[in-house]
Amino acid sequence: MILVESPDGLIRVHPQLGIIKSPGKWGRRWMLGKDDGGKLTTTYLAARSENVTNRLEIGGKITIGADGKAAGDLRIHLTGGFYDPENLESGSQQAAFIKGLVGRVIQESDVSSHAITTLSADVLKATANIASKGELKAVGKSRVLRLGDGPAFLADFPLPLGRTYRSTDVELGGTIEEDIDLVVEFPRGWVPEALLRP
Repeated sequence: MILVESPDGLIRVHPQLGIIKSPGKWGRRWMLGKDDGGKLTTTYLAARSENVTNRLEIGGKITIGADGKAAGDLRIHLTGGFYDPENLESGSQQAAFIKGLVGRVIQESDVSSHAITTLSADVLKATANIASKGELKAVGKSRVLRLGDGPAFLADFPLPLGRTYRSTDVELGGTIEEDIDLVVEFPRGWVPEALLRP
């Protein structure tokens, strides 16, 4: 990319594709170039994930043993722009991201292992094996399995700013759909009770 000063302002020029211009909204870029006949043409360049639904699906099963310990497997499927694949290049970055998602679905659990099976600009798929940190908390004769207080996905999205600081609030438009399907399996004879906190 080459930056060219012109009387009309700064122009961004790609050596093969032509001039990039922005009509003012972040992500809405146009390429100006010539077709085979030499005629000037414009091509719209969609921002990453602009044409993909932002959606998070987490599903799986947690099994509680008679000893009060819980373990299970989760499947994670995330599409859209509410994650940055460039921030998930190392194993430690991926582990922190997966642990963050799991921790918002089921609390007080460790991710014993995980695997990212798909990582692209628009799709992330992963699996996670989880286990409770020891026995579940006992209250009287009951055991407590604390689910996350949601939402499961709190977006970590790079801000469309030309600098790394800001002095006023920034709000980015956009929605994300979440579908959490978690099956909890209890030992024989246990009676489940759900307690919702306000």
